[in-house]
Amino acid sequence: MFTEDGTLEAKVRLANADGLGRKNKDRTGDVRGLSFSVMSDSINDFAGKGRQDFMMNSTSGFSNGGIRGFYEAVKEANILVYKDFTYKPNPLYLSEIV
Repeated sequence: MFTEDGTLEAKVRLANADGLGRKNKDRTGDVRGLSFSVMSDSINDFAGKGRQDFMMNSTSGFSNGGIRGFYEAVKEANILVYKDFTYKPNPLYLSEIV
């Protein structure tokens, strides 16, 4: 993607919610996010979709509280996407996964 000049299709998403679809007021101390996906046939991604994702948050930490919870959520997503049931989620982080 970065080896060619040109204009690429992009999708931009803004996040200002509590995870349950309720929008928060500007003074509420929550994680605000901006994410965008860039699409191109030249992108060689693992899913074969030709898409590269980028994400920015208003905090320096992870939106779910920490690296371990984030790791568990990503591993669970891999189970759903790749049907790889060899990984057993840590029950201490089930609330962050769900």
